[in-house]
Formats: sequence, structure tokens, C-alpha cells
Amino acid sequence: MSPTPSETLTATPSPTPSNTPTATCTPSPTPTLTQTPTPTPTLLPLHAEVGLERPEVLQGRTTVVRAQTSLPCQVWGKVDDRTLRFVSISDLEHYCLVGMPALDWLGPHSLEVVAQAEDGRRVALQTSLYVVAGNYEHETIHFTPEVAKLLDPKYTRPELLRLAEVYATFTPSAYWEETFAWPFEGPITSYFGTRRNYGGKTQSYHAGVDINGETGDLIRAPAPGMVVLADVLKVRGGAIILDHGAGVLSGFYHLDSIGVEVGQFVKQGDVLGKMGATGLSTGSHLHWELRVGGVAVDPAEWTERQFP
Repeated sequence: MSPTPSETLTATPSPTPSNTPTATCTPSPTPTLTQTPTPTPTLLPLHAEVGLERPEVLQGRTTVVRAQTSLPCQVWGKVDDRTLRFVSISDLEHYCLVGMPALDWLGPHSLEVVAQAEDGRRVALQTSLYVVAGNYEHETIHFTPEVAKLLDPKYTRPELLRLAEVYATFTPSAYWEETFAWPFEGPITSYFGTRRNYGGKTQSYHAGVDINGETGDLIRAPAPGMVVLADVLKVRGGAIILDHGAGVLSGFYHLDSIGVEVGQFVKQGDVLGKMGATGLSTGSHLHWELRVGGVAVDPAEWTERQFP
């Protein structure tokens, strides 16, 4: 028997079922965001100190109130119902020049100082200024009938209102550094604060110093300042007012001629004009007046001591 041809058997392996695991989609955990709170800034404490030059002040004299603050502040205040405006030497140091009226009542006057920081916080301090008598003299002045007409309120009132507006000027820095000089060296014929009787009709006081001289004598600036008035007035005649800064202004009246103009800056010793007898005057002289915060004070004190 012939052999049967061999069969080549090609073995095809049966596919082995794969046990490939089914992928399971396990979600990744969502990270939790923890917010760190921003710390609230700690505010620096605000406090202020107020110092008085002296607890007592004479009628018609000037005193200084100083304030020191722990933070940059705006500072203001009041004496009784009168507003006080401060000058800042730095962010933390402040001062105010306070003039006490020559007819002010004697005894304690309330003083309040307020300091306000940039964030609106404020502190207020209260104390007192004690006013004592100025021991001023009295005098009676007689005018000719023609000159006496200038005492009529229709002349005096408009002029006083105009001057009050000028004397309310406040420049928040001082132009001077030394004591004031006399604008003219001559005999004083009427001192500041003298109680006056004009022909038995008008009770008042002398709001300046009268210095005797001749018509044409040169009048000089007692301290650096800006000319804020230069005009001929009905009652005060030829008039000049200088702004020395920090609420201090000085007036020069009854001038025969005016040598400066508004807006001009003058140095101590510069010529302002010439002495005369214009306006309500009994003869050639200079009436020199000094105002602090709008209040007339004794100019002589400013030639004897340095402010502030």
C-alpha cells in the first residue's frame, strides 16, 4: 500500500482569549484651594500735643500755640469763637500766632486745637488762655471841624470793611526770620492800645503806633513782605499794607506818597513811601499797625522779640 502523502498541518493557534482588564476611569481628586486671609494693616496711633508759649497773655499782645502730631496732619483751632490757622513747619510740627484784642475781657478764654490725619481720624484738645490787663493809657483827641467829618460812618464803615478783607489774608508760611525793624526812627506820640476819646463822641483805642516826623521822611519795610494794598483812602490817607506771611500783616497810614505797588515783594529796609499828614490826621506822622490773624496787636513787641 502506497503511503499516504503527509499532510502538512499548519497549526494555527487558537487565539487565547485575552483577559485585558477594562479601563476604569477613576476621577482625580479636585484640589481644595485654601485662601490665606490678607492681614488687616495695623493703623499707627494718632496723638497730638499742644504747647502754649505762656499761660497768660496781655491784652493786645501776641502769643504762640504749638502742636506736635504723631502722623502728618492738618491742624486748626479756635480761641472762643475765633478761628485759628496753623503753619506747618513739617508734617509733624505746627504753630499758630495768636493775637489777643486790646479790649478783650480779662480772664480765661477757651482754646481748642484739632489735628486731622490723612485717613480722616482726628483728635481735639482743649485748654485755656488767660488774658490779663494791658495797663493802657487814655487820651482825648480834638480834630478841626473839617477833619472831624471823616469820622462819619459813611466814610469809616466802607473803609473798615475793605481793610478787614485785606487783613484776613493768610499765607501758610512766614517771610521773615528776624525781629521786625522800626519803619521810621522817631519819637512815639501815641502808643498802641491807648484808649481814645474823639471829641467826646467816639470811644475806641489806638490800633497802632504813631511815630512823629516830617512830611517826606522815608518809610521802610520793617520785615520782608508782599504788598497787598497800596492806595489813598478817605480816613487813613496814603496807605500801604504788607503781608508778612503766617497771618501777619502790617499797615502804614497817612503817607504823603506811595512808592510800591500791589504784588511787589519787598525786603526789610526797602523804601515803601514818604511820611505825610493825609486822611484823618492832626499833623505829619506815621501810623504803623500790625495785625495777627486779623487782630491788631502792639507792633513794638515785634521789634523786641522774635516770632514764632
